[in-house]
Amino acid sequence: MNAAQFRLRVSPTAVEGSLKQSPSLSWTECFKIDRTKDPVKPGGYIGITAWSGSPLHKLKVSDLISIFSLEVNNFDTTSIGEEMQDVSTEISNAYKEMLTDENRHLHDQKTQSEHITRLVTMLSQHAEASKPIDEKIYQDLENLQTRMSKLDDDGKLLVKELQVLVKPSGETAEDEAGAGGSGLAGHIIGIRRLFVKEAAAHKTKIDVVRKNVAAVKQMHIAASDPIMFKEVAHHSEKVERTVQHDSVHSVWMLLAIVVCIVFIGYLMWNRMEYYERKHFL
Repeated sequence: MNAAQFRLRVSPTAVEGSLKQSPSLSWTECFKIDRTKDPVKPGGYIGITAWSGSPLHKLKVSDLISIFSLEVNNFDTTSIGEEMQDVSTEISNAYKEMLTDENRHLHDQKTQSEHITRLVTMLSQHAEASKPIDEKIYQDLENLQTRMSKLDDDGKLLVKELQVLVKPSGETAEDEAGAGGSGLAGHIIGIRRLFVKEAAAHKTKIDVVRKNVAAVKQMHIAASDPIMFKEVAHHSEKVERTVQHDSVHSVWMLLAIVVCIVFIGYLMWNRMEYYERKHFL
């Protein structure tokens, strides 16, 4: 149900082993080896080995042990432990000097200030040295997050497409549309048919508009033809001559009318004078 935990504590004078069968239980001591007479020397390494043993029966198999995680802690505050491969040599040497016995005992405030200054300097150098790597890791994480978001969106779209186009029973959207067109797939087919129909009508209207535009363009070309301008100018001159001729005729007609009126007036005056002399004289 739960992974067991095994703890091995190695010190110069003893080697202790403890087991915890569950994270909620307490540690149970398995063994303790006294190395007082033969202290454990530094410079060793961690090794893991196992022996499956022999099964008691041919149909049975030996027990299996799997290691899911491994954690190592250094409890010696005067030792740097493993070499720090991810930092510069200057930072590693400064850290080693800070762990020596002569630098571990701070006698006055000046020594404390120097120790803190060295620690701050070491941490600043480490931050500056690791800044490009941290930025690269951040960019990689951002790119990975973007790709995962895109993958999630594509997966949701694919699932939705499968839900729309393929029914759980294997019935496709075309079968559903033929059976009556109910459901979302039927609506999608109907919308597609509507789009096709409207596209045909739209194409017809576009053809009509294209023909009208071509006719207008042809008229524009014809209107800009020099021959057409000459013909219009000729008609304008002809109309001007006609207007002038009509105006001359109008003047002569007006003069003739005036002469006729004067002549008729003279006749009437002469006749009236005749009657006056006849009756009064």
